[in-house]
Amino acid sequence: MSAKDQVRLPGGVVSVAEEAEFDPSIDAARDPSGRRYDDAYFDELADEAERSGPPQLRRGRPSLGSTSSGHSPRLSTRVPQDVDDAVRAAAARQGVTPAQWLREAIEQRLVRG
Repeated sequence: MSAKDQVRLPGGVVSVAEEAEFDPSIDAARDPSGRRYDDAYFDELADEAERSGPPQLRRGRPSLGSTSSGHSPRLSTRVPQDVDDAVRAAAARQGVTPAQWLREAIEQRLVRG
């Protein structure tokens, strides 16, 4: 089989049938290890998924604090455009996001009193 009879996909190389019609008994699609995609293949995948249970997904962003509650309260405020520009410029100079820059500025102000 020549390279022109194959197609490279993210999961591996797939052979391309030369005939216009696809015959699944001959030209079955295969996974990267060469195993045919058939009912038994998908049954095994389903069984494995049932055994392992649902994926453990976390909701939202990770907590910012060291508390075990996992809750990070949100503060919101409006500022004049020149303050917004200054915060964004300062954050960019320090290589952090404006939110991170503001968190650090608030913490510093609270420590100083």
